[in-house]
Amino acid sequence: MTAPILTNEMKRHAVIVALIANHGDLEISRFLKVARSFVYKIRCELEKEDGNASPVSKRKKHSKRSDSIRTPEFIQEVKQNIRDNPGKSMRSIAKKFCVSEKTIRNIMHEDIRYKSCKKEERKKTDLSDPKDF
Repeated sequence: MTAPILTNEMKRHAVIVALIANHGDLEISRFLKVARSFVYKIRCELEKEDGNASPVSKRKKHSKRSDSIRTPEFIQEVKQNIRDNPGKSMRSIAKKFCVSEKTIRNIMHEDIRYKSCKKEERKKTDLSDPKDF
């Protein structure tokens, strides 16, 4: 029989309950099989909130960096530039926008989902030659 899978949120709630019951950090970490630093961080958050468990029970929301370059407006500018001249290299686009080449590549592949390819001429086959078949 497989053991039930505990999510981090479930572990966080269990640690809060154990801390309110005045168990030690090491005892909690061994029983719940979580890192002692995890228990310590939750204890500090609980002390900061004066024992109020509701704000501590959920993880903090992730907020995007304020100095992020890959904003929707910037992505639209790059997309428009590519539409105007599809043969332009990523390196020259990066120079034009004064960003790294890696940033442009990430925008191309992850945000816009364009695939760059090199044009090649098709090989012409001679139908009279039996070796081609």
